[in-house]
Amino acid sequence: MNNSISGSLGLIATLFSITAITAQPQAGLAQPKSASLEAKVAKIAQATPAKSTDSDADALGKIGEQPAPGQQQTKTDIVAKVHTHEIGGVQAATIYVRNIPVLTFTMPQTASNGTKLGTSQSEEVVTRKSKAISSESMDSTGGSSKVSEASTVQDPTARASAIAAKLNQLYQSGVDAKQISVSWKSEKNSSSEQYVIKADRSDVVTIDAQTYSPDTSKNLERDALQVTNRLRRLLGEASPVSQVDGKPKTVIATTSFSSGTALSSTQGWASWYGPGFDGNHTASGEIFNQEAMTAAHPSLPMGTKVRVTNLDTGRTVLVRINDRGPYHGGRILDLSAGAARVIGVMDSGVAPIRLEVMGR
Repeated sequence: MNNSISGSLGLIATLFSITAITAQPQAGLAQPKSASLEAKVAKIAQATPAKSTDSDADALGKIGEQPAPGQQQTKTDIVAKVHTHEIGGVQAATIYVRNIPVLTFTMPQTASNGTKLGTSQSEEVVTRKSKAISSESMDSTGGSSKVSEASTVQDPTARASAIAAKLNQLYQSGVDAKQISVSWKSEKNSSSEQYVIKADRSDVVTIDAQTYSPDTSKNLERDALQVTNRLRRLLGEASPVSQVDGKPKTVIATTSFSSGTALSSTQGWASWYGPGFDGNHTASGEIFNQEAMTAAHPSLPMGTKVRVTNLDTGRTVLVRINDRGPYHGGRILDLSAGAARVIGVMDSGVAPIRLEVMGR
């Protein structure tokens, strides 16, 4: 009986061993679809890296990317963008900084002879050179070698894009907005004033007849200050400035007649002239100098001294009549460019004045 029991136990042990061996996976054989949950979990774990490892690597990478002490981190934001449009049917472009309109560019106005109005001699030389360059359309190999620079200089979209790129570069380099300023500029033989906006002592943009504030007041000095203060605020929250650097104090031309008793007084509108007339003969026979304190009047005797007060600005200048005109627009006086600049008529074009005859 003992032998029978021992034999049965041996048979059971043999069967258990065979079952255990069969249950283990064999190398090179495909696993059944009903693989155990533990095997699936192990397989997923091997295919997917642990999230903690990625976080640690990212943290190490970010630490390595931090700028060294004292080194400024570069910004990549685009804050200045250009929007094209038209003003009175003329092509224009406006720069928006943080969605705020800051600068508007327009096409230059031209006279009937094709000369740009309000252009200084140096600008005209640049324009002529640009036209000469654009005329050289073919190089020695027969290919195009030059692109018209004159059209690029005048195109408002191209000019706006260039200034927008400057503004983005200034912002990305971390410009100190407190260093954004505006200064006065006047070239010899120029018929108009210009205001140069600078950042860190480098020129950014010039405010002139074709570049001004979108909310222009028709006064270039006010436009220049407005553009400057918007850039100071939008590029760095700097406080506004209230004056233009380098602009000379208003000089009131005076003689013994300026403080004397006027022989007669009248009010009306005055304009100014200069470009295209400088160096020509006036009605009195003398050579016209647009920077001299002179004026044209329809009927006052040549050589008459008149005191002219701009009723908008309160500024006064004493001028001498040496020419005839104006004969249109109901205007009573045509000031030289120099006299108009003194009392602030140049920016507005025309202005209400008080004209007092002082004598000869």
